[in-house]
Amino acid sequence: MQTIVEKFVRFCESDFGQNILEKEAEYIYRELKGCQKILDVGCGIGAFEERMPDFDIAGVDNDEEMLNVARKRAPMLVFTEPALHNFPFQIVLMMLHFLLQVLNLWKIIGLQLTKQSEF
Repeated sequence: MQTIVEKFVRFCESDFGQNILEKEAEYIYRELKGCQKILDVGCGIGAFEERMPDFDIAGVDNDEEMLNVARKRAPMLVFTEPALHNFPFQIVLMMLHFLLQVLNLWKIIGLQLTKQSEF
């Protein structure tokens, strides 16, 4: 049985996941161009961070296993558990602005899945 982290890594490495991550990273890159320090709250496995090497991003997540994967994927960046009092950031990036799009996507995916499907 796969862990949640293993499933998330598998999704991010799938063609479908790669396509979504690339499009979201392109959007974020355009919107945040010029920012010097970015805090990604809920960074997960660092999938966005590894796609945006031009930014100085620190990722925080409360899941140590996710952080361990993130540190391997983007070793040049800082990934830590939430203890933010020492981080001076210009902008905090939270994926909440994608929430409606993600919910819509899950609705579409849900319509395509059968009872035997696995995520």
